[in-house]
Amino acid sequence: MLALVAHDEKKDDLLALARLHLLATAHAGSLLAEELDLPVERFRSGPEGGDIQIGARIVQGDVDAVVFLRVPLTARPDEPDIQALLKVCDVHGVPVATNLASAEILLLDYAVIANPASEDAYRTDLATAAVQELVDEGVDVNGAGYQKETVEVTPGGE
Repeated sequence: MLALVAHDEKKDDLLALARLHLLATAHAGSLLAEELDLPVERFRSGPEGGDIQIGARIVQGDVDAVVFLRVPLTARPDEPDIQALLKVCDVHGVPVATNLASAEILLLDYAVIANPASEDAYRTDLATAAVQELVDEGVDVNGAGYQKETVEVTPGGE
């Protein structure tokens, strides 16, 4: 399971990420259910203890990853609960993302773990993108001017 939490200012980013079996605090869960028609197990709002409820599910081993899109420079009344949730993630080895960039990486990895067949497709996509970048830069990857370079690696970097 994946727990998703987001401050109100980050709810649009949250919608863009959600595509899994979800746990969420009240407002985030309602938004995900209504806007994306997703099944969401909802807990109380963050200030009412929702972060702590999700933390309890982490302790039980029910949560594989947490995405908590937050506004770090704004004081929150439930800041101790937020810090407790992040600490529980650290203690129990649950990966947590607190911004959109890290959330995208976390969810990509989560998708690969959940569907090992997708790893090969992902690696193929990366290789295709790398070759396309070379072509876009004018490198002739198929012609006579292309030379494969071999680098020999020795122990100790010598």
